Amino acid sequence: MNRQEEIHSQMSGLEGRENLTDAEKTQLAALTCEWESNKREITLLNQEREAAKNAKPMDVNAQMRGIVKAVREGKLDGDFLLKRTATPTITSGIIQPGEKTNMESAGIPVTIQELIKPLEAELIYGKIGLKVQTGVRGKIQWPVLDNSVEVSVGEELDEVDTKVLAFDKITTTPYKLGISIEVSNEAINDEAFDLNGLITEQIGRALGRTLNKRVLALSAPAVKAGFVGPLVAHKQTLEFAGAVPTYAEVKKLKGKVLGTNANMAGFCYIMDAALYSALEAAPKDLGSGRFIIEGGKIDGDPIFITDNSEYAGKLVCGCFGYEALNQHGQSHFIVDPYTKAKKNVTVFTLNADWSLTYLVRANDTAPFAVGTCKAGSNNA
Repeated sequence: MNRQEEIHSQMSGLEGRENLTDAEKTQLAALTCEWESNKREITLLNQEREAAKNAKPMDVNAQMRGIVKAVREGKLDGDFLLKRTATPTITSGIIQPGEKTNMESAGIPVTIQELIKPLEAELIYGKIGLKVQTGVRGKIQWPVLDNSVEVSVGEELDEVDTKVLAFDKITTTPYKLGISIEVSNEAINDEAFDLNGLITEQIGRALGRTLNKRVLALSAPAVKAGFVGPLVAHKQTLEFAGAVPTYAEVKKLKGKVLGTNANMAGFCYIMDAALYSALEAAPKDLGSGRFIIEGGKIDGDPIFITDNSEYAGKLVCGCFGYEALNQHGQSHFIVDPYTKAKKNVTVFTLNADWSLTYLVRANDTAPFAVGTCKAGSNNA
């Protein structure tokens, strides 16, 4: 029996009696008030459910154009905070800070996760095992335990040795990434143009290319040199005898990673298209008819092809599960119709803090290896 049924039963019992006491009159009045209040709430809830069923799909492009128009007219300041995901009750993907906030009219369903999606198709996810988190608050710390502790061996009555567990920590260092695209005002005003889709895809792809280049860097970049993956400072090396590594050399390179006792679940190879093609045609041995790369893999291990120019003549392998990529705090999405007004374009900018963190202790051997081919040589 729900609450309304309970109230109705109690009210019926009181209303059918004569000469109610003052206490009973007070109780009846309270029950009547609660009954009417609950009735109004139920009516509103049913109306909201009916409206949700009959609601038309949200026109995200019309909302995006409305935002640009409002910023251009000075009704909004143009600096929005991206949400991680859209919620069922608030459809806004961008939240306008301050008193000008209007969730219904100013919200656009562009979220951090929507901008990350283009990364999945062309870059990092699933291929090299890198994990990405968004909306991280503050600096993350990973505890590191000294793994030198061993079991003591002795007779039954011997005193057990006491071992002290030595913990250290690894922390993140966030760096700000700013990515901008220009969209002509003609395109913005064209109602048939998928403005929201263009912004989401192009900013997402630009972000993806930047992260991809930093994660796979073999040498330190000139700007924000600390925001790089593990291969700049944490790698083992091997010189190949020829212009194309032999099968034995490829396995020797993998052996360097295996020797670190790393978790090999995320192991993969990385190379450019030229070396990939060469290894597809390179035999494993004489007479077997097998090749080093078959079915897009090397002995079942996945391969990631990069257009990074640093990878010419390089074969890289490792476990990228030991590298963490995190987006920290709030991401700002800025709509700027003024700076390049002379070009008749509006600039859309994403500003966010990101970090790349190497999750291996400084003195441990790196679970990454880089092999270098010998230029101008031919394998025997």
